Amino acid sequence: MQWKNTIESVSDSVWQLDYPFTSKEFLSALELSGSIGDQTGWQPKYLTGQTAQESQPEGLPHPDGRNDWLLTCFLKDHSYGEYVFDWGWAEAYDKYGLNYYPKLLIAAPFTPATGPRWHGQSITPSTAKSIQQFLQEQCYEFNWSSIHYLFPNHEERLAFNQGDWLQRIGVQFHWFNRDYQNFEHYLSHFKARKRKDVKKERATIEREGINIERLAGHQIQPQDLEFFYQCYQITYMRRGMQGYLTPQAFSIMLASMGEHMILVKATLKQRPVACALYFIDGDNLYGRYWGCTHDIPALHFELCYYQGIEICIEKRLKKFDPGTQGEHKISRGFEPVITHSLHWLARPEFHSAVQNFLIEESEHILHYQLDCYDRLPFNEQHQPPLKTSLLENK
Repeated sequence: MQWKNTIESVSDSVWQLDYPFTSKEFLSALELSGSIGDQTGWQPKYLTGQTAQESQPEGLPHPDGRNDWLLTCFLKDHSYGEYVFDWGWAEAYDKYGLNYYPKLLIAAPFTPATGPRWHGQSITPSTAKSIQQFLQEQCYEFNWSSIHYLFPNHEERLAFNQGDWLQRIGVQFHWFNRDYQNFEHYLSHFKARKRKDVKKERATIEREGINIERLAGHQIQPQDLEFFYQCYQITYMRRGMQGYLTPQAFSIMLASMGEHMILVKATLKQRPVACALYFIDGDNLYGRYWGCTHDIPALHFELCYYQGIEICIEKRLKKFDPGTQGEHKISRGFEPVITHSLHWLARPEFHSAVQNFLIEESEHILHYQLDCYDRLPFNEQHQPPLKTSLLENK
């Protein structure tokens, strides 16, 4: 196994994923734009290796009969941009005069979306175990406090959820396409009062005279991207923060992976007032960034949720992941689903303390999911099944 510190040092043979956020194009855009790398606290450490060819792969095999693989890892000097919050763990380390940072992250940067972090043939438990042992040895050798595997897909979670790695769960709100013909057909599955509320919100946009436009890939012009970035930074400024990505990152993405991007733009009296940027793959829509220059009632719901639902229905996508948090999504038909992360701490006493914490936290999370499920707007005939694992969330 070897570490690679830049995209360019990784063999082209490993880049096989349709998932946008661990694609070569996405990660390269982050590197080239300075959104990750030196001085950002996100230092790329792509772990590469080879496995024996056990069966004929879908792609071309390695000439010596072995298959290349890649795991997207980062050395972190802080916990920003992760969305699996471990600030309390860092504070506990500090209290005892210990360093929590650097730590090792297996993730898609700035992206709380479940998906693959592994490039290569299907990961086996034996390969995962070898990687785990290697990573733990690296922690001891270089004084990294811990390993955190964020938002793995089902296959990777099963492979790496072994040994003494700890599993943490959370709740996000996702929308699932159940063969809806159009938005009205979707709303017909709601209780009457909930259906009326959604129609009222959407009517607000029309009454205000707001025009909604969807731009895909090459349709997105430089001035659109410039306005979007202004909106993106406004959203962070309202939280007293600055956006993690530079304007160059989005420009590079548009040039290299524009087919995965959809920009929804709102205009009022021919002047842009808000934007929402989505990413797309073969089955899923991802709502990632939003911002506005004018506070208009219901505009956030229209651009970030209703437009996304319509895109999924029109393109026959299976799932819409609009991002983290937001109980207001429940009344609009977004279902509470369980997300996962895996953790290992090098110091046994802290590993044990986190394990006890996660047991208690998991009970709370599962009760919270059930409470959210009971608040869904669907009528009794169309109430969806409760999703309690990522296998069910596919």
